[in-house]
Amino acid sequence: MERGELDWALEGWGRRDQWADSRQTGQSLGCGQSGFRLIPPSVGPTVPQLVIELDQVPLLLRGSDFPRIMPLLKYFNCIATADGPSYVCLICNNARPTKDYRRHSRRYNHQVNIARHEEAELIRRHDDVNYDNIDVQPDILDSPEGLQGRARTAPASAEGGVATVGPSLPGGFDLSSGPSGENSGGLRDTAVPVEEEPALPEDLHNDDDGLYDLLNAEGSLSDNGDGTPGNSGNRGGATAAEPMAQADWFPFRNKMIRGILRLCDMQIPDWGTVRDSRARIRDITQSTDLGNPLVSPHLEFYPDNTEGQNVSRFSQSLKWLQYMAPEDRAQMCDVNDKHFYIFEPVQLLTKEVVVPIFLYMYHWRLHAKCIEIGADHVTELGEQTRITIPSSLAFDDHRLTAWDIREFDLTYSEIRMGDGILLTEACGGSIYDSDGLVDREIPLPNHWRTVADGKVIRNVPVTLYCDDTSGNTSKQFNKHVSFYFTLSGLPPHVSNQEFNCHFLSTSNIGSALEIAEQVVDEFNEMGTKGYGAYDASIGQSVWVMSTVLCFLADSPMHAEITNTPNPGQSLNPCRVCTLSCEKKSMKTSREYVQRFLGLDNLGILVPNAMRSWDGTRMETKRLFSVARSVNMTQFKKQCLASGIKDAINIRLLTDAKTSDRVNTTMEELQNAQSNRLYNAFLKLHGFDGVLDTPVEVLHVVLLGIVKYLARDFIKSLSETVKLELIARLRSFNCNALNIDSLKPNYLIRHILSIVGRDFKVILQCAPFVFFDYMTEEKRKIWSALCRLSPFIFQTSIADMGEYQIQLKLHIDIFLYHLISSTAQWVNKPKIHMLRHLPEAILRFGPASLCSTEKFESYNGVLRKASVHSNKLAPGRDIALTFNSYACIKFWLSGGYLIDRSTGLLTRASSQVRQAFDENPNLQESLGYNASATFLPGRDEFPACHAGHYRLQSTFNPPASLVDLAATLCRQRERLILRRKRGSPAVRGLNGSCMVGEVDSIWEVDWGYAITYHLDVVGFDVDGYDEHYDMTRIARTGYIHLVNATDVAGAINVQHNCHGGGCQLDRTGSTFRERILTEDKCDEVQHSDIDHFLINAASLHNPGLHQQMSLPAALPISPSDWRDAISLGLEVWGHPNEPGLDSDDSDDMSEATQEEEEDEM
Repeated sequence: MERGELDWALEGWGRRDQWADSRQTGQSLGCGQSGFRLIPPSVGPTVPQLVIELDQVPLLLRGSDFPRIMPLLKYFNCIATADGPSYVCLICNNARPTKDYRRHSRRYNHQVNIARHEEAELIRRHDDVNYDNIDVQPDILDSPEGLQGRARTAPASAEGGVATVGPSLPGGFDLSSGPSGENSGGLRDTAVPVEEEPALPEDLHNDDDGLYDLLNAEGSLSDNGDGTPGNSGNRGGATAAEPMAQADWFPFRNKMIRGILRLCDMQIPDWGTVRDSRARIRDITQSTDLGNPLVSPHLEFYPDNTEGQNVSRFSQSLKWLQYMAPEDRAQMCDVNDKHFYIFEPVQLLTKEVVVPIFLYMYHWRLHAKCIEIGADHVTELGEQTRITIPSSLAFDDHRLTAWDIREFDLTYSEIRMGDGILLTEACGGSIYDSDGLVDREIPLPNHWRTVADGKVIRNVPVTLYCDDTSGNTSKQFNKHVSFYFTLSGLPPHVSNQEFNCHFLSTSNIGSALEIAEQVVDEFNEMGTKGYGAYDASIGQSVWVMSTVLCFLADSPMHAEITNTPNPGQSLNPCRVCTLSCEKKSMKTSREYVQRFLGLDNLGILVPNAMRSWDGTRMETKRLFSVARSVNMTQFKKQCLASGIKDAINIRLLTDAKTSDRVNTTMEELQNAQSNRLYNAFLKLHGFDGVLDTPVEVLHVVLLGIVKYLARDFIKSLSETVKLELIARLRSFNCNALNIDSLKPNYLIRHILSIVGRDFKVILQCAPFVFFDYMTEEKRKIWSALCRLSPFIFQTSIADMGEYQIQLKLHIDIFLYHLISSTAQWVNKPKIHMLRHLPEAILRFGPASLCSTEKFESYNGVLRKASVHSNKLAPGRDIALTFNSYACIKFWLSGGYLIDRSTGLLTRASSQVRQAFDENPNLQESLGYNASATFLPGRDEFPACHAGHYRLQSTFNPPASLVDLAATLCRQRERLILRRKRGSPAVRGLNGSCMVGEVDSIWEVDWGYAITYHLDVVGFDVDGYDEHYDMTRIARTGYIHLVNATDVAGAINVQHNCHGGGCQLDRTGSTFRERILTEDKCDEVQHSDIDHFLINAASLHNPGLHQQMSLPAALPISPSDWRDAISLGLEVWGHPNEPGLDSDDSDDMSEATQEEEEDEM
């Protein structure tokens, strides 16, 4: 037996050195777990035979058998039986003893398991290989003939295996030094001893000849031994249709790629170096958006008091302005390099002494709501003066006075009393607030002044979001629960970009409440202690405090974090109010329907009592004590009655039944950290689970109400009607509707799988496409919904007071028609959430601010990070990926960072920043949109469109324009007006408005300025259309020349097809791969071009559409409500009785989710 063959065989167990020792000593050598020993020859040189003692049974092997049998026996355990030795495979599941190990070794599954085992071993051994310590031999021949001359044939098996030929490569890349027997299969990477691992040399780029041979050698391995091409992509073995190919070992492909890069003189660092560098960068960065010059200038740190006018951002929300606790509000302001804090006395320039309670922006200036210290607030107690102010002062309390902070003069420590004594000494270092019964001490200075240590304090609330999404590209079930957040101080056009969406945590094992524990602890620390950062907008170090402004999620997730049951099949379906029934059959009762609608017995609007977050907190703890001290039956009954369901409690109590360890842990936590036994959100600082979980319109409206109605209508249509709907959708006018692409066939054919943005399209098209095929009842429901939707999706509210009136009115109208059709709609809790939508908008602003589309789209980023994980620790891998992603964003955008070791300010070099600033593709890859971030000002409109468009038709200049500037004007095809274009346009004239269709556009160059003028055909209001429930307009013969600056905006109009009797005709053009074909499709042939309707369902610029439409909404009277409820119950089949559906049982188990959640 050749020495090389024996060395090779012993390498499988890493026993070559021990074999050499055993030959010297004559001792036998045990080999792995296979139950046999190698017995070396005691005298003489090595002979081509070897004795193997297998369970005391000596076996004599020929030299050619040894390399074949040794690898086979490596994976077997030998068992001595009465009938002789039996073999049990160690790597195959459920393997049974067999007499013939060779037969088992030839099985496909066994060979696949060998491949997987060896590959896992290679990954383990080569994970931290240093690629710079190999000595490449320089004498590799360049020619193919030389390469073939150096190849040597591996020994063939006794079973007739085919020998493979492979080149012998230098420096450890010995391609033929591996098993070529029948068990080698398609395994391309055979383990080598760790101490002799191959690695590329440091001077590899200087040895091009050797490396070229190395690459050529790899190319030769793409062929099997018989000359047929191999399956290079199948590293684990051959496919089922192809037997396991015999192949020699060759270097990892990543090493070959590294070799190519070295040949190109590219000094690529080792992966270990890259990994360590990333970790070091993540550690030193600790990035915050305050230090990012692309973000910090847009941040707002104080609430804005708009008095209900033009509300469009979170900073204008009432919660931030009025409803934050004193310790969570903006704490200080800087005036002439002096820091003034709330709840500290301040002397004004006019010598009055006040105590600031609120800090806020008003008309772009920082103001403070203060209480003036008068004689009734000062009490002399001997030598000490006591100042007492009222407690719990509301923002709009009449006792508070608004002051511009520029009136602030002296801080509390500089104020002196009339006798010259400092105020702090006279008051004993504190003031007091009182509610008339209890006095509370307020120490001076403010706690945050001490914490900030002279730094400016930045108040940065965040918007928190949680959702579950698939971690697979195919979106198959692989649920990852993830937390994200955005900064509430950013305007929506900035915060909606992925660049400003931040990852917090994820897990495919833990639940939302389990992950939330660490998230809540971090936010509590940031809200009570704060943290240091650098603010690029003012160029100095600051102290930051952060709280959660609101929590966004879908309905099931909202229910979980608020300790309420899943609303789908619950007896307590609302997380906001106390809507409930004793048993499920009571949902058919008149009383429940009334409470569902928020009405009393007379049909008068009487909202249900609101839940209390403090009450939820106390009830959760009481129920847990019931479960521990009484029994689980009582616990379940009382949970059902109270509508409280803490998922953490239930999980612990359920596991404690079968686990003593869980019981012991619960007792330890109850004695030391009792808060950990409950939902972590119960202890989140500054968060109210009832009020701070606003109605989320994506899931409640689009994926709730609109989805229910659209599916219910379309699924009942015949194939012929569906084809007509597709044709009418194809003829729909999308101007001024923000519809990027209309997909008629997809919307109708795939109604069961469309997503939120598609339902927005349906809402705006429905009156003109669906109404002709609907009954009167359905038409009224859809008409009410289409008129309600623009109020819901309005992005800016001009007047909050008037908006609230109109929103509630249209909600009433929609619910009235819906319940009139059937009261069975009370089984859909999302419909009830419409009653709480006005309160959520009043507290936080437009519903679009609380929409989760931006987070849903961010799930795609998480999915990409997940599929690039090796799935051993996906939560950790995804978190590291997002952390690295955040560091890349921070440094490329020029973020400032204070070096913790030197205290110096640092940022990326100008070349790095330039690469980001001048590369739109790189910006887009990081989710940044510069054009959307820096919006053009109003003075930049109107402007000529930057594109080159050929005039579709030419006109002579209007006579009035010719008289004014005949030689200075020219015609234009397109004009940008207020960043949106549409037809017709609306012109403001002496306070009144008219609708006009743009006939031509003219540009006049006066030399010192350019003006734009529109030749407009006027339209008059032509009454109200009962079929469409919209305002009619008709073309007139008047043509007006108007200045483009007088255009108020663009609205969407549709032809009055129902009034004109427009029919379908097969005249529409079709395109195949952007090529016009001769095939024709159905389209609407309009009977005239004079009669149109103002689309009241438009979601773009809804305020202008409403302004141009005739008012038609009338309030619902109490008698109408009573009649609607009676009719709905009668249609449902329960006119008078309380309900006969079924006997009740509650669902402490998870209720079935009532709808699919949208994946944007």
